[in-house]
Amino acid sequence: MLDNPSDMARFIALSTMLTLALYQDAVHRKIPNTLVLAGALTGAGLSLAPTGIGLISSLAGGMVGLLGFGLFYVYRFLGAGDVKLASAVGFFTGFPEIMKVSLCILLAGGVLAFAWGVWTSQLMPALVNLRTACFFRFGKNRPPTSTPHRFTPTLARVPYAIAIAAGTWLQVATPWSPL
Repeated sequence: MLDNPSDMARFIALSTMLTLALYQDAVHRKIPNTLVLAGALTGAGLSLAPTGIGLISSLAGGMVGLLGFGLFYVYRFLGAGDVKLASAVGFFTGFPEIMKVSLCILLAGGVLAFAWGVWTSQLMPALVNLRTACFFRFGKNRPPTSTPHRFTPTLARVPYAIAIAAGTWLQVATPWSPL
């Protein structure tokens, strides 16, 4: 992505948005809509540069990010701010690059979730919650509806902007990207 000045401008703008999102998610546990909207509009605007990725690629990348990570929101694995941030990243990277970025984000998210669970001593309740959620969502032999479905409350939520930023930077900025 860093082949020409236009790519460098996109990378700097993307990094600025991700850094601000990291701060907001770490301090306030929220990613502001204004930040995500400004990032998405900047990504789409920079795609129109003569050496940019093109508006259609930018819009498609944003939609893939929104729909792909939106599924995780539906199942309550991610917050809405995280989904919108992943979509804004798609506006910067475009399609099909967002597919590789998404895989790197998911890899970073798995590492982050494991580390966060160990750090906060919430790994076992989180794994039980994941198993229960998968059983109730995808299990063929579901228990009767009279059985109450309870999750063990976990104290700390993972600031997933860390995984979004790490996965994005890993794919976009490093020559030794895993994909």
